[in-house]
Amino acid sequence: MGYCQSCGQEIGDDWIFCRHCGVQIEHSPPSPVGPSSAARSDGPTAQRSEGRRPLRIGMVIGAIVVVVASGTGISILALSQRNNRAVPLAGPSTARPTDSPAASPTPSISGSFAALFADQGSGVIRVEAISCGQSDIGTGFLIRPDLVATVNHVVADPVTIALSSGNDTTTGVVIGSDPSQDLALVRADRPFSGYVFALSSLPPQVGDAVAVMGYPENLPLTFTEGTVSGLDRSITVDGGALNGLVQTDTAVNPGSSGGPLIDISGRVMGLIDAKQTHAEGIGYAIEADVAASTFSSWEQSGIPQPPASCTSPIGPPGAGDVPTTPSDPAVAAMAETLAAYHNAINAGDYLTAWEQFTPAEQQRVTVDHLASADATSFGFEVRIHQVTRLGTEEAVVYVTFTSIQAPGYGPNGETCDYWTLDYTMRLIGGRWLIDHAGPHDGSTHTPC
Repeated sequence: MGYCQSCGQEIGDDWIFCRHCGVQIEHSPPSPVGPSSAARSDGPTAQRSEGRRPLRIGMVIGAIVVVVASGTGISILALSQRNNRAVPLAGPSTARPTDSPAASPTPSISGSFAALFADQGSGVIRVEAISCGQSDIGTGFLIRPDLVATVNHVVADPVTIALSSGNDTTTGVVIGSDPSQDLALVRADRPFSGYVFALSSLPPQVGDAVAVMGYPENLPLTFTEGTVSGLDRSITVDGGALNGLVQTDTAVNPGSSGGPLIDISGRVMGLIDAKQTHAEGIGYAIEADVAASTFSSWEQSGIPQPPASCTSPIGPPGAGDVPTTPSDPAVAAMAETLAAYHNAINAGDYLTAWEQFTPAEQQRVTVDHLASADATSFGFEVRIHQVTRLGTEEAVVYVTFTSIQAPGYGPNGETCDYWTLDYTMRLIGGRWLIDHAGPHDGSTHTPC
């Protein structure tokens, strides 16, 4: 038994982190002086620094915190004073040595997490919200087949929400939100078949192995490992305080917000919410047992919230990008035009979208008509499947994409559709422009 060099409390010989204050322990031969000497030592302490970022910047007080919402690098920033206390968050690690003979290797933590990723990844949901202000790509996870737990800043004031797991996409509606806790619960329009997570009610310990699943930086589903590095942290983001958070050194980035922080038994210990931008490996998650009681209340009595209303809703930037190979410059130029069109629609910039049309199509479709028809539309997963050249200056491009829109704006009132279109494109003034869009093989769309 020894003493923490930071807080002076008794610690175990095998502790990696102090379970009282969360500071990493530097083991050395026991001091004959005792705890008072340890309390005065110059051991590791938490660092604070200052910095600036261009979006949603709050009052400069202390260390930088970034809410990790957007998968496209857009960050919500606040600079805040940290006050560290000690409140349990959620479940401890349940890893146990194997009961096999000594000659058999003990399963590694990484191996256990690999199995969890394979089993549970289907229940981690990509959340794309279209809102009247800044929109984000974030993460959620299933707590029921039709209920997605996430954080409020990912789905704040949405016009519509896309929920995706693999190739399965639907829309959802918020049935409960609390900015003070930064929690939200979304009901999917139809159930998912993926893994359903359980929220732990047991406290973690500093040093527990944990992992995060989510969609950082607009990437596909991503898995990172780390440890619990502190308990009951308090931060301020956009002027609002969040308390009782678990601190983790697991890598989290914009797009990770709302993702599950799990232990090696697969229990959710928290919901990823924020990180410090000036330092490596300092992230925060909302307490799982607090979230569980809130979600339970919303599940029983939650009322669908009406969609936000605005003339030019905005979707997450970059979702309309069209991947292509650079082997054919003409196809790359067509992809550039299609990406400019879809990204402009997503951003509510209908003039730029209209400028991707040929003069003939601009005569048929005005900017006002385009704005009216696509006012709430958000297109993503845009793919070119085939290009048929009809000469040097004309081509038919087979394109698929997914769109979501507010009720009443989609075909037959649908909120989510898979589109299969043939775009006729013409080379005019050195640019490939959209001249017409029609059905591919007789079909334009099917509901999600």
